[in-house]
Amino acid sequence: MYGLARERKWPNDRPPLGYEKNDDGTLCVDETEKELVRLIFDLYIQERSMPQVSFLLNRRGKTTKRGDSWCRQSVGKVLRNELYIGHYQIADFQATVEEYQILPDAVFDEATAIRFRFKHAQTGMDSSRKQSKAERIINEYRAHQNGDLS
Repeated sequence: MYGLARERKWPNDRPPLGYEKNDDGTLCVDETEKELVRLIFDLYIQERSMPQVSFLLNRRGKTTKRGDSWCRQSVGKVLRNELYIGHYQIADFQATVEEYQILPDAVFDEATAIRFRFKHAQTGMDSSRKQSKAERIINEYRAHQNGDLS
């Protein structure tokens, strides 16, 4: 794998959306699929929702590389793929391959920032609310154990 990666070759028969595999194993940009990749990023930046992007793609009759309908996970896979900014990583090998770049870094970075917009937000229950809820559940349990079902 490392040897293939050093030569910028793709390790399997299925390159990501936006690419075709050359006879020598390297990738080349597929112009039609490239436009679909750009559309996905543009829609995501606009809509800020993977399920909404998949809905819009399906409504427009767009399919995945395999010809399937789009879903949240397939949109997410595209949005996470750093190959679109030329970052080639296979096994322990990493390189920037300019001819693999489909998107400007700024577009990829903006979509990534949107994906991580809730990462540092408080996602759990407030501690005092959590304590209150735990106490209520314990009191209900004790009342049930003591036969006091009022």
